[in-house]
This record gives sequence, structure tokens and C-alpha cells, in this order.
Amino acid sequence: LMSLPPLPGAQGTSIVPWLRGQRADEPREVYAVGRGVFSLQRGRWKVLWRNSQARQRLVGDRPIEVVDELYDLEADPDEHVNLAGVERQRLRELRSALWDRMGEDRHPIPGHGRTPARPTIRRP
Repeated sequence: LMSLPPLPGAQGTSIVPWLRGQRADEPREVYAVGRGVFSLQRGRWKVLWRNSQARQRLVGDRPIEVVDELYDLEADPDEHVNLAGVERQRLRELRSALWDRMGEDRHPIPGHGRTPARPTIRRP
């Protein structure tokens, strides 16, 4: 937009083609973290995993525990139908990819009970 070079060390994909109404050539993947909920959207599919503090949700007036959620965003853009119990193989694949991203970002990895060590920062 402003013809500036990318910031050193910046990660991500340019949104300029999208702003110009052009379609991106590469598949879309979005990773997000917030309040104990981790999500990864890959194409039409979105997986969410909740840590132990974020698992309680209200359905009507009763609390239930939700760990995994899987949505087909083309068929269900408002995320009303959780397909985690139906699309088990897809859930495993996307959850594995999500956990890989969580490890890259130094978030606690489910089943490992620890947070990967943070890199040491050396200052001159």
C-alpha cells in the first residue's frame, strides 16, 4: 500500500491482494490465541482447542465441558455445528497442526505438561 519494505523479522502474508479484490493463490491458514482458546483455520475448516480453564461453556442454562471443536466454515460460517465427533480424522490432522503452531509460539503443548523453553535473549 505504501510501497514500504516489510519489517525485519515480520511474519505473515500480505493482505494487499485481498484489499484490491484479488484472490490469493495460496491456501489460507489463520492461527489465533485468546483467553485459553487456540484455533487454526485451514481453508474451509477451523479447529479450536481449549485449555482446562476455558473448557466450561453454557448450553442453554447448563454448563458442559468442551475440549475440541471443528467447523466447516463453508457449510456453517457461524460455527453452530461442532463436527469434532463426526470428522475424527480431519480433527486429528488439524489438531496436530494446531499443536505444532502452539509449540512454535511457546504455548503449553497438550499432553506434554510443560511449556517449551523460551530462548535466551542476550543483550550487549
